[in-house]
Amino acid sequence: MGTAADVWHRWGVLRLAGARLLDDRDRAGVRAVLESDPIAACMVAARVEVAGLDPWRLGGELWAVGSRLDGLCFSGANLVPLRGERSAIRAFADRARRHGRGCSSLVGRAELVLPLWDDLAPHWRRPARCARTSR
Repeated sequence: MGTAADVWHRWGVLRLAGARLLDDRDRAGVRAVLESDPIAACMVAARVEVAGLDPWRLGGELWAVGSRLDGLCFSGANLVPLRGERSAIRAFADRARRHGRGCSSLVGRAELVLPLWDDLAPHWRRPARCARTSR
């Protein structure tokens, strides 16, 4: 029996859609994505440069959507969506909901953070203290 996350590949192979946890094998691709928006990604880029992608050393997890890292999100003390269309943001929200609220804040570009919060707010018990849309 399938779930909402089940997707059939065009050759009939069942694949799970959604955000996946990255590891050091993905480091070159992650660095390229982070370098494409150095201002928004500076905090995550600094951590990746020092610690790599191992969650224990990184102080959080880096999630991706798509084989070309079409979506990228850091989940640690803060939840930081770095890149992604609406479908990627939904996948990050789904993963964050499954793991439970482990962050204190959502941080990043408003066009990524606000839709992510819209998806998470009904499932996380505490309301937003403040939504700063222009910083």
